[in-house]
Amino acid sequence: MGQILGCVQVSESELGIEERFGKYKGTLDAGCHCLPWCCGSYMAGKLSNQVKQLEFHCETKSKDDVFLTLAISVEYLELETDSLESQATPTVAAQAQATLVQNVGNTQIALLDAIKNAAVSAQIRQNNPEDKEAAQNAVAAAQAAENAYIAAVDAETALARAGNAQGIQNVAAQNDNAAARPMKVRAFDAFYGVSNIRKHIEMHVLKAVSSQVHQTTLDEIFTGKDKMEVQIRNSLIKATMKKCVIVNIAITGIELDVHVKRAMNEQIAATRLRNGAEHKGEAEKIIKMKRAEALDAKIIAFTKSIPNDQANAKNVVDMALVSDYIDALKEMGASKSFSLTNLQRLGTARAVADQIKNGLGLGEASSQ
Repeated sequence: MGQILGCVQVSESELGIEERFGKYKGTLDAGCHCLPWCCGSYMAGKLSNQVKQLEFHCETKSKDDVFLTLAISVEYLELETDSLESQATPTVAAQAQATLVQNVGNTQIALLDAIKNAAVSAQIRQNNPEDKEAAQNAVAAAQAAENAYIAAVDAETALARAGNAQGIQNVAAQNDNAAARPMKVRAFDAFYGVSNIRKHIEMHVLKAVSSQVHQTTLDEIFTGKDKMEVQIRNSLIKATMKKCVIVNIAITGIELDVHVKRAMNEQIAATRLRNGAEHKGEAEKIIKMKRAEALDAKIIAFTKSIPNDQANAKNVVDMALVSDYIDALKEMGASKSFSLTNLQRLGTARAVADQIKNGLGLGEASSQ
């Protein structure tokens, strides 16, 4: 019934587009509107004021030739409401620039006053050298010049801060520029500028992701994900400036092929095994060196404990072999899973040493 009478309804979160005989007429706010169809007026469509979210999966290749899939989440607005425009605040860069202009103006005024005071005081002092007031004016002129210098320094500091703020607030400034345009222009661009905003955003997201990932290694992608999000967001804002407002972009996931994951895990495991083997070899080396040092110390102590007429090298070596042999038998006998049958005949220590050397193939060499 409402359509027959030419009445249309627009909800609170939408903005209607009115056309007359196929030409853009204006926008329709929330509420009921009368559009006489007999006069060629009708509502061509609606734009939403709500934040919308899109999910994309971009398959690409990194700089080190690793294929991966990035999950990208994009939040955007088709247009901004009047409430957002009224609440918009100037960026830090704009405030710094305004402060800079004010400081520069104050500096110029202070410098002019200092020049005038200095000229007047100089003229008075020429006419009356003993005038104290002229001296006071000269002091005041000097103070004004000093204040002007301080103001100039403050202006330079504000300029530097404004430059830093401009770099930090680059994205916010672009959004402020978009919000500063009239509602009709932005609604016109959003409705007539592109037929499928999803495909338009997807194309630029894939392009931005590919250009960034191709210049980055796999490890840098994981560690520098936040930086990549900012770069992709800046590229997308430039590409969709007149079509929509980009709110946020986030990389929600990085998916790798199963074989790539397995290869990376095997590489990490091999690296750790190699490091473990190196440490184990160093430990065994130290143990053997300490054992050799202990044996050397034991032989020296044993040599000092026997009479000089019996302390020859052969006797010392024989006793060391017997001592080590007995220690080895003790260690083997202490094990519960090891049985030992001793077929050795009892005798003197020299006989035991001879048997050990013969068993090791050293008997003939020692006799020679």
